[in-house]
Amino acid sequence: MADDTNSKSAGKRRDFLKGVATVGVAAGVGVVTGDGFAQTGASARPSEIGAKPPTDATRQANALYANQLPFNDTTDFEDAKRGLIATLPEPGVIPSSKGGAA
Repeated sequence: MADDTNSKSAGKRRDFLKGVATVGVAAGVGVVTGDGFAQTGASARPSEIGAKPPTDATRQANALYANQLPFNDTTDFEDAKRGLIATLPEPGVIPSSKGGAA
């Protein structure tokens, strides 16, 4: 009876590990070929959706909010500069290891 239980357990474990291996291979292939399926370049079609102009209600809400902001208070900018490690290189593009922008 103990041998039968161990055999069933080993079979379940083997099936589980086969499933894990299959998922791992599928995930690895997805990572490797992901760039190939990305919609970039000339083959990518732009959508028909575009920006709309703001409504009067949106303009009024934005104006009310803007009037409440302390634009003369530059404390946040000064605090950020104090902790600044470095600025972006000109023209402000971080290069990718594959070339081009990251």
